[in-house]
Amino acid sequence: MIQLNFLINKFVLVVFLIASTTTTFGQLSKIAVVNLMDTTLYHIHYGTTIFTNKIDTFDCQFNCKKYVEQEIPRFLSSKYEVSVINIPDSILSKNGSIYDFWGLKKAVKTWISTYKDKFDIIIYVESSKQFTSGYPGNHKLLSSGLYSQGNPIKSWAAVYSSTTFQAFRTSDSETIDYYSAYKLHFKVLKEYKFSKDRIVIDPEMLPFIKTRLKEMLDVELENFLTKTFIVSKDDYDNVKLVKTE
Repeated sequence: MIQLNFLINKFVLVVFLIASTTTTFGQLSKIAVVNLMDTTLYHIHYGTTIFTNKIDTFDCQFNCKKYVEQEIPRFLSSKYEVSVINIPDSILSKNGSIYDFWGLKKAVKTWISTYKDKFDIIIYVESSKQFTSGYPGNHKLLSSGLYSQGNPIKSWAAVYSSTTFQAFRTSDSETIDYYSAYKLHFKVLKEYKFSKDRIVIDPEMLPFIKTRLKEMLDVELENFLTKTFIVSKDDYDNVKLVKTE
């Protein structure tokens, strides 16, 4: 039954997108982006004892929020008019989420519906402020950044991201569902080189970390845009061929 509902929703969305992109006089459909990503990057290190555990911030000259606001219009601009808008803090939950215990907050649904004459879709992007991962070891991972373990024998590091992308139809305030295997994205860095104390990030590793974080966001964004059928895979790939800084 779940699979059937998913297929029905996908069919309805495809019909909606086809219809909305063939409007009178070639008018483009309109999409709004609400971006509440956390720009802070964290290095979360777990050593062999609690005395060698550490949570700190770091700077690799990468503003993930700005990057997403650059990339979404780049992939959508040929078929949509894209605007960045703000959501009132007053309608969010205390933890800054659009959800409460019962699901999407009623106030948020109402707010989305007020834009039905201005936008066809609202894309919502956020980072978890405190995400407890089932891997590795149920450690609390904040926002996005670098995770490392400092066991001298089996040391390893990974970039991670708790960024989530969601799309809502303004006509009915319903979510455009798509398949995402994990809420937390995690990629082990086989080429990562530890500093001597294994706790502080070696400055030479910062450009490498930046590249891997960008790659991770690229994968997340591609999955979101193509699996929701907001953009076809072919159109996405064509834009992807155009390199950006």
